Amino acid sequence: MVSERSPGQDEAIDFGVLHNSLGYLLRRAQLRLFQQYQQTFAETAIRPTQFAVLELVAVNPGLSQSAVAQALSIQRTNMVGLLDALQKRKLIERRPSPQDRRTHALYLTDEGHSLRNSMLADFIRIDSSLVSVVGDENLSAMREGLSRIIDSDIS
Repeated sequence: MVSERSPGQDEAIDFGVLHNSLGYLLRRAQLRLFQQYQQTFAETAIRPTQFAVLELVAVNPGLSQSAVAQALSIQRTNMVGLLDALQKRKLIERRPSPQDRRTHALYLTDEGHSLRNSMLADFIRIDSSLVSVVGDENLSAMREGLSRIIDSDIS
């Protein structure tokens, strides 16, 4: 039996099958990474998913709400609330799509561009720290494996 200690934990705990579970390890890694993002970006009150939306809209102005939701695997009902919060903060704006007026196209406001740009250096620093933990020699294989998981139809 393998035992692990969580940060700040005195007792060793047997994680059973979770110790080697890829899904469990991915979730723990995601939680650790999100904690770092939340600490770093606490002053902005922007969560990782909100930053992802800002980034996609910044580099793809005019994308539809549904295209952003699909690209980030966000459920439609959750996407509406997320966009409402960003719009309330005057970071994004919804405009009628020139191709289909029933659809909204998303654009960053000047405030949205400013906030996204101010967050980029820290985002890149965190990502670089993650790369150094994984190791350059493992990076390609890790990206390929994660991409396969994302693109797969796991049942």
